[in-house]
Amino acid sequence: GVTGWTGAIGMLGRPPRSTCTPATAPLRSIGATGATGATGAKGATGVDGVTGWTGAIGPQGNPGADGSVGATGPKGATGADGVTGPRGPNGLPGGPGATGATGATGAVGPSIPLECILRAGDPTQFIINGVNGPANPGEIGGDNKAFRARVDLTNATQARVMVTITATSQFPGSFARGEYSTDGLTWTSLSGANDSPTAPLDQIGVAKSPWISLTTGARNDVMLRMAYFGGNGQTVTITLMSVQFK
Repeated sequence: GVTGWTGAIGMLGRPPRSTCTPATAPLRSIGATGATGATGAKGATGVDGVTGWTGAIGPQGNPGADGSVGATGPKGATGADGVTGPRGPNGLPGGPGATGATGATGAVGPSIPLECILRAGDPTQFIINGVNGPANPGEIGGDNKAFRARVDLTNATQARVMVTITATSQFPGSFARGEYSTDGLTWTSLSGANDSPTAPLDQIGVAKSPWISLTTGARNDVMLRMAYFGGNGQTVTITLMSVQFK
């Protein structure tokens, strides 16, 4: 507010008793200044002065702290599909995949005709005396095992025997029979039956058996021989002995 009025000046100190000074009397000195009077009471507050001019805008204050994150708004509508972009470059080739499981065994393919020759050459005489019959036959060539062969019959399904005879003194009832073995000790008819496949040994010429189905045991890697049964103990002359398969 406006400063108050200045208080009144205090009274001067008391003058000498006589204010009349003879003209001839010597001049006296002025007395000392009296003490300052007490401060007067504070004057009343003056009226507000006229509003001063608006000051210039102060500098911008520091940014306030970030407010808290507002709640998530509702999901907007799905936008339209954009234009398909260009095709990217081809990726690197992938590594080899794991080995697949072994497939099922395929069906047996068609068999290839096969002839296994047990003996061929100059005429040779053999004694045929199968007195024990087809259940216990002998072997053409005897125990020297010269007329045996090994053959893989896995894909074969049928067989027949062939014998070329140039001379014989046998009675009817003597036969040659094809047999197989897996160990060279135990021998079995190729058909599994005692009476087949057989070719007669009592006639000159090419004797042959009909085609017969191989027994399951014969369809392996086996040994072959030509056995005989029946006969009267006399001779038969042979130039060729073979077993054919298909």
